[in-house]
Amino acid sequence: MKTLINVFIGIAKACFVLLVLCVAMFYSGGMFKVAGFYYSHFSKDETVESQQDLPLLDADTVKIRQADLLKRALDNMVSINGGSFTMGADDCHKYPMLSMCAPSPVYPVQLSDYSLSKYKITNQDFDLFLAVHQRLVNPFPAEQRFEHREWNKRHSLQAAQLPARMSWQDAEAYCQWVGQQVNKPMHLPTEAQWEYAARNRGQYVGFATDDGTIKPGQNAPEFDDMNHNMFEFGSYLVDVGSVTPNPLGIYDLIGNGQEWVYDWYSNKERENSLAVDPTGPSEPSYTSRGPAKVIRPYKFYADSSGMGVTAHDRDFAGIQPDNLPDGDGQITARCAIWSH
Repeated sequence: MKTLINVFIGIAKACFVLLVLCVAMFYSGGMFKVAGFYYSHFSKDETVESQQDLPLLDADTVKIRQADLLKRALDNMVSINGGSFTMGADDCHKYPMLSMCAPSPVYPVQLSDYSLSKYKITNQDFDLFLAVHQRLVNPFPAEQRFEHREWNKRHSLQAAQLPARMSWQDAEAYCQWVGQQVNKPMHLPTEAQWEYAARNRGQYVGFATDDGTIKPGQNAPEFDDMNHNMFEFGSYLVDVGSVTPNPLGIYDLIGNGQEWVYDWYSNKERENSLAVDPTGPSEPSYTSRGPAKVIRPYKFYADSSGMGVTAHDRDFAGIQPDNLPDGDGQITARCAIWSH
């Protein structure tokens, strides 16, 4: 009888887990996110005993890392000659496939020369920025540490080269901080600068890869690698520069997280007049998380369909007033040197 009861209990537990996974599929959009849902809510955390704030890097380490970062920040900049192009998908017939032509605002743009980092900001470099500003601590309140325990893993040595996920405020502050150290006008790229580079200086490029196609594992991250990192670090992202860059030598423009750009997002229709070095609308649209900034592209991962990751696809996100990172966000950033 006791054995029968144990069997019944085992079946009940299995049914409960199955129910949880089904609910996770429904709310997370399919199997691709179920692993992350299960990991975040039920997996045993090996670092849970470390609930205290992470210690700051010692002064000597900060000094050495900062010198290295500032050298790399300039070495990794790709100089891009400015020019004229049409922002958005103005003529879908010029693209090999209709799926490469995403709806977006269309208007003529004139850009000055600028530089764009070939790599996204990494956890290692972002942690240095936090340490310099006395902020290399777990930002979540103590009662939320277990829920957000992947934070500690994401900032471990093993995750050092993953793209850092951050708020818009921190992304822009990071770029300005680096720019001040190297005496350059450094900011997040404007949306026009981002798209111009993604389209290989404004050409009719559907996908911002080496050859305009999507080949997971070659010019876009492989799903297996992304899922592995979700289990290990609580992030679907992979190391920066893991796949082939676009013709300008810029990495990870699709498939390895979305990116903040400088511009406010507005749902108001834009005038179809020439924009010279545009920096976005003067007034933003608002979301439940505050005023919205543009992020590129629409999806943080790329599959063979290419939906949501064309060189025109865009999305937006509210910038939270408390400045905490989005728990489920995969929003990353890279810096640009403006010349205007």
